[in-house]
Formats: sequence, structure tokens, C-alpha cells
Amino acid sequence: MSVSTEPQSTPEVIRLSIEDDEGVRATYPIIHEQIRVGRSENNEVCLNQKNISREHALLIAEVEARRVAVHDLNSYTGIKLNGKRIFDGCYLNFGDYLEIGGYVITLDMEGHDGQHNARHDQGALRNEPEPLPPEKHAKLVVVSNNLAGREYYLNRAELLIGREQADNDLVINHRSISRNHAKIVWKNDNFTIIDLSSSNGVMIGGVATNPAPLTKGVIVQMGLVKFRYVAPGEEYTFNPVDLEVTALDETGSTKKFLGALLVFIIIFFLSRQAISLLSAPQTTSENHIEELQTPIIPNQLNDGQESEYVPTNDDMIEVKQSEKEATEEEATEEEATEEEATEKEATEKEATGTSNAKQTKAKNTK
Repeated sequence: MSVSTEPQSTPEVIRLSIEDDEGVRATYPIIHEQIRVGRSENNEVCLNQKNISREHALLIAEVEARRVAVHDLNSYTGIKLNGKRIFDGCYLNFGDYLEIGGYVITLDMEGHDGQHNARHDQGALRNEPEPLPPEKHAKLVVVSNNLAGREYYLNRAELLIGREQADNDLVINHRSISRNHAKIVWKNDNFTIIDLSSSNGVMIGGVATNPAPLTKGVIVQMGLVKFRYVAPGEEYTFNPVDLEVTALDETGSTKKFLGALLVFIIIFFLSRQAISLLSAPQTTSENHIEELQTPIIPNQLNDGQESEYVPTNDDMIEVKQSEKEATEEEATEEEATEEEATEKEATEKEATGTSNAKQTKAKNTK
């Protein structure tokens, strides 16, 4: 009896390889036919970035065909396949790359022979941009602390800007720059910058604008990196003082905000104080009433004019003592009056008794 030693074949498992704009990669084995992708935690694949819609895309696995059907669920920033925006459904095959917000999704499989990724062959697939004559050349000069003074020349009709060397014409090696951050094109005899749905956006003169024409001396910010646009024919050499000017521009809005906040706080406290004064009860304290009832004694000044004199404690004691003596005198007089009335009443009674006795004696004599 023989036992076969041939290895048992295992079913192929297709995986989604998901990489964010910081280079962090994760894999998701496709075990469900339908996979929802979005910012909401209810999705099978949750991508937590601000430029991802709650329900961004629907992926339908076709394992036998070794591909995944992709459908945009009316997302805000859309979906790109191999760098091109799609508006209808498409298929993600091995070697393709899908862009959703700041994430890149590719297909992976254990034992796969590994085709060239179209993302890394983008330079070969893309037509070489038309070079511009020297009089139309411009440049971007870094004027922030990151990479200060570095120059990036704009000498072609289309230039891709990003963090990854393989994909871009102008490579800016900073963590705040997306892999494919922006594109600069020569249009209508001027350069225009276009944000490619980057994570940290593009700002022109401190305002998020997309697309935006570039004007002489304007400050262009991509992520945390700031550039000064040097227009064709303009002469400019980087000076460290420009860093201070940029810093002032950054803090200008902050100073305005703090000034407005200070004015608001002052107005708030003044209004609170005014309200408390208006709502305070109009009452007079007992001490104030006593002061109003205190007699005022005129006092002669040296120049003969009268002024109001406020009595001292000694004066008040003398007044109270006088009042007490007057009260005692009145009580003494009342007692004397009562004694006189009592004596008069006793005298009258005695006289009446004597008269009655005489009348009784006269009657008996008769």
C-alpha cells in the first residue's frame, strides 16, 4: 500500500495590499465576495482619513478571474486607477494600483510571480511632457524651515510633485507631502498648480484653492512645506531673512485672532459689570439711615461761613446724658405731683369724716 507524498494544493487567496501616505502597509485577505471601503467603522475595510467618504467604494472579488471589480459609491474625492480618475466601474488586476484618498490599494497573492506594478511604471506609460523655452522657466524656492533654500525648477509643460522618487518629476522628501501631491501645468502662458487629492492639501497665499494660477512672489504651501514662486524672468536669491518674513505671515492671523479675543473679553466683562449695576437693588443700609438721622450742628468757620458739622462720639454721649437727666427730672416731678394729690385726697377724707361725726352728735342731742 503506497501513500502519496505529493503536497496537497491549497486554494489561492487574493489579498488587498493597502498602503497609506506615510508608507505603512497592511494586507486584507479577500474572504467575502463584496467588500465595502470607507471611513465608517461599519465597512469591511475602514480607512480613517478626512478625505475618505463614509462609504467610498464597493469592491467585488472575482477570484477565478483573479481580479476585483471596483465601484465608486458617489464619493466626494473619487477613485483613481493607475493615476486616472474613474467615473464608471473598473477592474483592479494584478499590476494595477487603486487610489482612494491618501491610500494605495493593490492586489497580492502568496506565490504570485510578481508583475511590475503600473504605479512604478508610470513614468514609462506617461508621455514625456513638452519642454519649455528658457524664457518661460520658473522655480519654486523653499522658504520654510523644512528644506530651506532648496530650489525646484519648472521647465516643462507638466510636472508631478510628490514624495516618491519613481512617480514624480519634483521629489519633496517630507512626511507631510503625499506620494502624488500636486501637478503643475503650463496653461494660457502661465503656470497653474492642481492638488491631486493630497492628504494635507495645497494653499496659495494662505488660502486653499484648487486649481490655482501662480503669480509672482506668491507663497505656495504643500503640507508643511512653503515655497516662494519665482515667475519667468524674475530674479530671486534665497535669503535667510525670508524665513522671518514667512514666520510673520504665519503669525499674522494668530495675532489678529488674539487681538479680537482680547477685545471680546474686555467687552464681555464691561457688559457684565454694567448689567450687575443696573440690576442691583436700590436699598439704603441701616448705617446710612442712622447717619441721615444724625442731627447736624452748624459750626462757625474762621471766615464767618457756616458749614455742616458732624458730631463726634463725645458729642453724642453728652446728648444722650442730657436726655437721660431730662427724663429723670420729669420722673421726679411726676412723683411729687402724685404725692401732693395723695395728701390732698387724705385731707379731704379727714375733713369729710369730721363733718359727718359732728352731724351725728347733733342728731343725738336733739
